[in-house]
Amino acid sequence: MLYFNLRGVTYHELEFYDDAIYDFGLALKNNPFFSEALRNRALSHYLIGDISSAFDDLEQALEINPNDSIAFNRLQLLKNQSFSITDAA
Repeated sequence: MLYFNLRGVTYHELEFYDDAIYDFGLALKNNPFFSEALRNRALSHYLIGDISSAFDDLEQALEINPNDSIAFNRLQLLKNQSFSITDAA
């Protein structure tokens, strides 16, 4: 599970967003409660323009971990659409 998330992060940093989304999905298949993988996949979805999937992933990450401040901030920015969610650390 962790392997796929880390590989997804690497793909994301290389701007291979579709590959990153795939690997985050594999991490989630192994553990559907892996909120970090959901948060990471949301960012990749956002950067390819799939706002709906980004929104869904962030909401699900917050359902799993309501104290996830990064997911919370990104979701708020996405709702406002006044800033890029990449601005939320």
